[in-house]
Amino acid sequence: MSLADAVLYLSRSNAANGLSSLTIGSHVTIFSIHRPISDEHSHKGLSPAFLGTALARLSASGYHFVSLDQVLQKPGDLPAKSVCFTMDDGYADQADHLAPVLIEHDAKPTFFVITDLLDRSDWPWDEKIAYLVGTSKERVLQGLGDFGFPESLSIEAPNLQDSVRRLLQRKGKELPAAEVPSLIAALSKACGVEVPPVPPRGYQAMSWDHARKLEQQGVRFAPHSRNHHITSQLSFDEAKQQFTGSWERLTEELANPAKIYCYPTGRPQDFSSEHERVLESLGYMGAVSFISQPLRLKNLETQRFRLPRIAFPDRLKDVYRYASWIEALRSFAHTAR
Repeated sequence: MSLADAVLYLSRSNAANGLSSLTIGSHVTIFSIHRPISDEHSHKGLSPAFLGTALARLSASGYHFVSLDQVLQKPGDLPAKSVCFTMDDGYADQADHLAPVLIEHDAKPTFFVITDLLDRSDWPWDEKIAYLVGTSKERVLQGLGDFGFPESLSIEAPNLQDSVRRLLQRKGKELPAAEVPSLIAALSKACGVEVPPVPPRGYQAMSWDHARKLEQQGVRFAPHSRNHHITSQLSFDEAKQQFTGSWERLTEELANPAKIYCYPTGRPQDFSSEHERVLESLGYMGAVSFISQPLRLKNLETQRFRLPRIAFPDRLKDVYRYASWIEALRSFAHTAR
């Protein structure tokens, strides 16, 4: 048996899982799903067929799909080998191609949506960057020196285009939210491309009507801000408006949204303990981050407003590893050092 096969076997073993619970305690992996594979956007994307296969294999191996509400409200009642699924943003292709797979397998997903996106009043700044770089006919971008970039940035090869896109999005995360429109305007000029007021194909939002239909099929919806600006790059009042405004829109459009927040990007530097306290004061049950590790249930109360999540992988062995005690043991041992 190869090492990979041994890891796969142990990740599916009920006996090994039971032994790990005695040593490291109960845990649950909260997976985050992003976009499906598509030629119409720049994201790597997840195959709906692979997602279906992974869900079927997990279920056949004794894993239980639980909702994020269950994790937050009844952690002591979670079955062994519990796995939770979330999806971020609110794009049409997510609703069309990924949500049906999650519903088919009764995965009890929570769909965090950007409310301005669904309202068609704006679309996320980071996706505007992806669109501008991806559609530009220029080989070299110039005029971005005011934002700390070299005067000339080559995007003539696909790998360079991807690297520049990532650099620009990283810069957008570091800027005060009020300065991001200036970055978009400078990039638009450098690319020779206008930002369309209505998102083009590949960047289009799902509709509220579609959200209501998915809600009736068991999908839970929750707020992922109004416009995807990084929480820590907003003033206190602006951040609070994101928390309250996105929740208000969900309650206006949907029958039973979940009062759980999803920080844009969700890195540790993207929010603060002050933001956590504000969310709690506003009656939120919790909030999810993108701190990549399983949730140790004994730490739930201290992590309730910074719940860790792991990006759903595209290889089956990694799905098993992240869902199992193996990743929990690795993560908790690393944290303890």
